[in-house]
Amino acid sequence: MKLSPFGKSIDDYLENVPLTVQSIAYDLKECRLIGSIGINSIEKRLVKVNNYGEAYHSARINSGTVKEYLLSKAQSIGFSVPEKGGLRVVEDNEPRVGSGLLSLT
Repeated sequence: MKLSPFGKSIDDYLENVPLTVQSIAYDLKECRLIGSIGINSIEKRLVKVNNYGEAYHSARINSGTVKEYLLSKAQSIGFSVPEKGGLRVVEDNEPRVGSGLLSLT
């Protein structure tokens, strides 16, 4: 049984969603939230990139950059984006065009 588009387990889902606030799920059998990254993100009201490849893909679908995607999602829920682990990660990995090739530098 495939539980998510990312793999065969809820752990695959938690690891592969674009943003930290999305890395959370509810365990129906145990009646509890799972996903420490997502829970921590919500408690601190911070949004960070959880999976850069998926965040990049989501940003491209919306015709924007990962930084724009991250800031837009954080603003839409009244959260902030920290410099460390947030914007710095995005800026360091934002695709750049050089010599006709797209590269992550």
